[in-house]
Amino acid sequence: MESTLLKLLESFKGKRLESYIDYDTYKQEILYLYKKKLNDEIPKLPNGFWAGEDGLINSRIVIDYVIEEILHMKIEDMPDILNHTFFRTHMLSGIARQHNSSVDLIMTLYPGMFNLYEFKISPRHMWDREDKFDIARGLIQHNLDKYGYTVDDIYNVSWAEFFIYDNMANMYKKLFNNDVIKALNFTFEGIVIKREDIMQIGKWNDDTLCYEVINKLLKITNKDIDELLLEDIKKFNYYSLVTRRFKNIKNVKVFYKNYK
Repeated sequence: MESTLLKLLESFKGKRLESYIDYDTYKQEILYLYKKKLNDEIPKLPNGFWAGEDGLINSRIVIDYVIEEILHMKIEDMPDILNHTFFRTHMLSGIARQHNSSVDLIMTLYPGMFNLYEFKISPRHMWDREDKFDIARGLIQHNLDKYGYTVDDIYNVSWAEFFIYDNMANMYKKLFNNDVIKALNFTFEGIVIKREDIMQIGKWNDDTLCYEVINKLLKITNKDIDELLLEDIKKFNYYSLVTRRFKNIKNVKVFYKNYK
């Protein structure tokens, strides 16, 4: 079977699969070959296996299999799964070499299913695209929703920290030149935000503000003060609360308990 299948696939370039084989059979044969390569039972896949329209079909078949049958996850989880080692780990480097970036490939294979800003890794030259500001707006809103931030938080969040996490650092640098006011005026369009009014490090000297921020963290994380972790504070972009005011998580907890 193997030699026949290899010959079949070698001659497959440029032909439409419907002309001589049904899809289910074809899918089984593609996975048969892929598993052979995955188990080092053949030295390489046939030439052109990942190339052209047929290569896209093969890529979709194999990636579906990896996600659902090997990783036991859902295709919808792809933005969290995809990283720089995904293709190499699963013997899929040949796919990646056929496309500008792994994210662009996934967007092609699963049209309309994902947004660029959902992925933890960015396509090459993402911030040079014509639609870069539309992507930036989606990415920023995605992370605002993630942390529960709204326009009411403009003066309570350390935005300089917010814009360097969650895949936003390159965007922050290339589109806004690491200028927090430019980024904020883009994020909250129509609201005039002055540099002197936003969260500055010195504002952590305000006990009431510190208490309110800690209280908000407890609500977001659904924890009491004794359960709060330094990682929670970092995750929600309030790390300067520790570094500039309290020095460690223990002092944060002592302050909160003693606040009157």
